[in-house]
Amino acid sequence: MEKMTSTATIIKYIQQDKLTHVVLFQNMFRELRKENPELFTPEFVEELREMTRIAVQHEIHWGQYIANNQIQGLTNKLIEKYIKYLANERLGRLGLEILYPEMTAHPLRWVESFSNLM
Repeated sequence: MEKMTSTATIIKYIQQDKLTHVVLFQNMFRELRKENPELFTPEFVEELREMTRIAVQHEIHWGQYIANNQIQGLTNKLIEKYIKYLANERLGRLGLEILYPEMTAHPLRWVESFSNLM
């Protein structure tokens, strides 16, 4: 009996949904910033960065809890690097200073190529 035969399709749908939300909220953020630049004080921008830092720590903790170094090719360290890389990418697209300057290269390129196959 085959198990999880539709897993790749489900992962693809999850990725598409997540990317749709990312793009939607990036556009909303940029438009809000353009229409109301006075809201984006240095203090507020730093608060946004701090919220992102906290969210990154939660995502790392959750990802490492789920994978627990039990998935071949996906170590806890790679999960941490990938999540920090994504945070930098998203902050950069919002025009905000990145949090993790040491994370400039995509640590899990195979994830992108895998998702392109689906």
